[in-house]
Amino acid sequence: MSEPQPDVAGDGSPPPLPETVAETLGALVSGSGSVGGVVVAARHGEPAGVFAWGDARRSPRRPVTPETLFHIGSNGKFVTGLAVLQLLQAGRIALNDRLGAHVTGLPPVLARTSIANLLHQTSGLPDYLDQVEDWSEPVSRRMVFDAVSEGRDFEPGESWAYSNTNYLVLGWLIEAVSGMTYADYLRERVFAPAGLPFARPDATATDIAARAQGFTLSGDKLSKADQMEDEMSRAADGGVLFSALDWAPWCKAVAASTLMSPETAALAWQPGSLRTGRAAPYGAGVFLERCRGQSLYHHTGAVPGFVSQTMAFGGSGIQVLAVCNTDEDGEPPLEDLALAIAEGLAPGSTYLTQPVMAEDARTARLRRAFRRADADLPDSLLASEIIAAGGETAPSWGVRPEHVFAPVEQWSVTGGEMVRYRWIGDDEEQGHIVVGWTENDEVFWIY
Repeated sequence: MSEPQPDVAGDGSPPPLPETVAETLGALVSGSGSVGGVVVAARHGEPAGVFAWGDARRSPRRPVTPETLFHIGSNGKFVTGLAVLQLLQAGRIALNDRLGAHVTGLPPVLARTSIANLLHQTSGLPDYLDQVEDWSEPVSRRMVFDAVSEGRDFEPGESWAYSNTNYLVLGWLIEAVSGMTYADYLRERVFAPAGLPFARPDATATDIAARAQGFTLSGDKLSKADQMEDEMSRAADGGVLFSALDWAPWCKAVAASTLMSPETAALAWQPGSLRTGRAAPYGAGVFLERCRGQSLYHHTGAVPGFVSQTMAFGGSGIQVLAVCNTDEDGEPPLEDLALAIAEGLAPGSTYLTQPVMAEDARTARLRRAFRRADADLPDSLLASEIIAAGGETAPSWGVRPEHVFAPVEQWSVTGGEMVRYRWIGDDEEQGHIVVGWTENDEVFWIY
């Protein structure tokens, strides 16, 4: 089946990027193997610039344009989170409610889980996707029930761990409370009032003309990505399509509290509460950090054939969506692209250009612990939150004596301090991680 495509006013298009910024983005994309993609920026909800490359589809060839729809994977969790907060504002739910108070027929481990623990990823529920080998398989309640059949990985609030199960079952909550399908709820209660021209729940069984084709690059072999089952493609743990033209109006609607009151909207940026009294810096589907003393919100997403990155810098007001239609070996450096456009539009606004700080005793301990890429941090360095979650803390690189590994920023949080570290490894490969330190110099967060 096919459906008509909406018309988009030309004045909604982002302005051209400065030539130097476009050149920087082009250099990052070059050689990545990505078939196509787009990086789009808004500033305080207004269009600020867009960079598109490559093809949305290969047969027949269709280049990427600002109207092209990309699957944004787990960046859709924020959309689900806002939908849940709408139900909260309407008085239909409370964050401390157990899921079983609204959704029937659940096993006890799900029924007893609070909505707050689901939103903040502090439920301890295993990730159902760890058992999914074929994305063309229908998403069923039985699949989720099987995933949680052996119980939680930790008790609610004891730790934090990313689990797609949390947001998938929040979709069940939205359907049970609203009496609508998750997809219809997003169309009517989220995307329509936000004034988005193209964004929509995905539907692989529908011919969506503007939708990009997903690809997989494995070595030198490029192939079409596995097609997700129709319900899987629009599940609440990340099942929506966005175009570059949707990004600025979405950011504007969220900032203007178009979808709910400012007081309710503020709950999206509140961290989760842990039993230790410390906070897990994850809101309603978004990671919560700081950059240059101001808010920084970010998330990633991935489904077969698509990878995405969002970043929003409170200091400069720059909000970025970077997404491509090639996974595995064809994935471009999306975080680098997002940082580059943000830095290009607002020089000195990101952690890319922050100078490194002097090494302290904590940094030296981390450097020693990170010498081997396959070694977790020793338990003596870990707080109870990470030990409860399994203690898997090794980064994906090995830090050697000649490598740069240094702090660039720190900020206080309840019960401790967050520190952002920069690392530069072989071939100038570099990145950043955020580590949460307790007041006793134990690690309670690493991401």
